[in-house]
Amino acid sequence: MLVTSLLNTDVAIMPLSKITDMRMYQTTFGRVLGYAHFFVESAGQDQALSRIEYVPFPSLIYRQILSLLFEKKGAGAGPPGAPGSPPGPAGPQPQEPPEPSGNDPGD
Repeated sequence: MLVTSLLNTDVAIMPLSKITDMRMYQTTFGRVLGYAHFFVESAGQDQALSRIEYVPFPSLIYRQILSLLFEKKGAGAGPPGAPGSPPGPAGPQPQEPPEPSGNDPGD
């Protein structure tokens, strides 16, 4: 979602399912002042949100958006969790042996 203007409000929205690629560009000046620019590529025609300028807290927002994108697109494609997180235990877990019922013929 992109909101522009001080007096008038113009809101542009792009569904996450349409985003094919995203890039963050931060200049040295932007790093000092805490902002960056996002470049978004989407499936289909040219979109109004292809460049989002002066995003505050860019690293945090970029990671949050990427986690939403990978959660959405990667469903069922791999282990659950955020990208780069260590995978959980693989395969079925060992089960406890059953308790003796007391009706064994060897008793």
